[in-house]
Amino acid sequence: MLKKEKSIFVFKFWLPVIIWMSVIFYFSHKSNLVIGFEGDREFLARKFAHICEFGLLAIFFIIFLVKGCSRKTPSVFLSAFLLTVGYAISDELHQTFIIGRSGNIKDVLVDSLGALLFLQVIAFGLFAKKRIALLFSILGNILAILLLLSVMMQEIIEKKAMINDTEKIYMEAEEKVEEALSKEDASDKLVSEKKKNISEDRAKSDPLEIAIPEKILLPVPFSSQAPKAVWDEVHEEACEEMSLIMVKYYFDKKNLPPSVAEEEIQRMKDYQLKRNGHYIDSDMKELAAMAKEYFKFKDVFVKYDITREDIFEALAKGSPVIVPTAGRLLGNPNFTGLGPLYHNLVIIGFEKDEFIVNDPGTRKGKHYRYKINILMNAIHDYTGSKKEIEKGRRAGIIFPMKK
Repeated sequence: MLKKEKSIFVFKFWLPVIIWMSVIFYFSHKSNLVIGFEGDREFLARKFAHICEFGLLAIFFIIFLVKGCSRKTPSVFLSAFLLTVGYAISDELHQTFIIGRSGNIKDVLVDSLGALLFLQVIAFGLFAKKRIALLFSILGNILAILLLLSVMMQEIIEKKAMINDTEKIYMEAEEKVEEALSKEDASDKLVSEKKKNISEDRAKSDPLEIAIPEKILLPVPFSSQAPKAVWDEVHEEACEEMSLIMVKYYFDKKNLPPSVAEEEIQRMKDYQLKRNGHYIDSDMKELAAMAKEYFKFKDVFVKYDITREDIFEALAKGSPVIVPTAGRLLGNPNFTGLGPLYHNLVIIGFEKDEFIVNDPGTRKGKHYRYKINILMNAIHDYTGSKKEIEKGRRAGIIFPMKK
């Protein structure tokens, strides 16, 4: 075979390897890839994808080595396995440079075991007539499956432990709130009475004041702070901006599709970089200033030491309320891990003992409900340090009906 023809021949079998490696690289480069499952089903689906990706890569390596390089069959299995493991390691290293993702040594093990499993299946077919080789192939398959199950079970256990930690924090927050409420001699009945008293007092002092009903839900449009599900550094820090954007579009009576929400976030980021030199972590004073300067709200103000009654009154007048929170005290199961240390959201209504919010920290944040006592306990303004967020003063931004 001529040298040129040989090069073309080799490339023909090398091309599938390159294409498949590129496919793996592409999906690894995607931040917060959504696959349509939740919980343990999502975890298992992701691991199954890892197994198949690198199992197929190992097979492509075998085809290349046998057909393209004329390597002898017994040695190609080890070579294909080592090449696949090498690429699995590089893939996890690559993910450490992707914002919103992180490398995981356990995924290298899953990828490697997936490759081993696929290679053992091929070996089983090739050496079915050789008893010793067949025995090794069967034992290899069993070992690979057992190791895979072991790794996956360990990760599931760790994930459950993380969820339990979140629930523990949630329960501790509830206990703190209940203790505070008992000291204040407050209850759900008292909340209802206070709302009624506020309505009566306002009506007596000013007949134009709006009475506070038993339920309010303002039609504030919703978007998560990552409208296109890309949780990079910008979008991880965009809860303040998205809270303000939702309020702006509420007053403008406009819809907020993902493409528009994304454009608004980027413009606000650029504005803050120019104005403040950064776009990360704004306290309520800074956010109110941005509402006035950027969105031209005239009478927006920060209400410090805000109470639930203040929020009821603002909502009754048609004003959403942006509040800063110690995010991990919220106990939202839709947050990643324990949740953000500092997080902003928009209160858009209430019913019985619950506030209704648009929470930009999750794609399931539209009309999300928090117990009033839980949310009030979590409200803390940014102090300059996320680690000291629970020392922050209680505050909220209230908007007039006109801007």
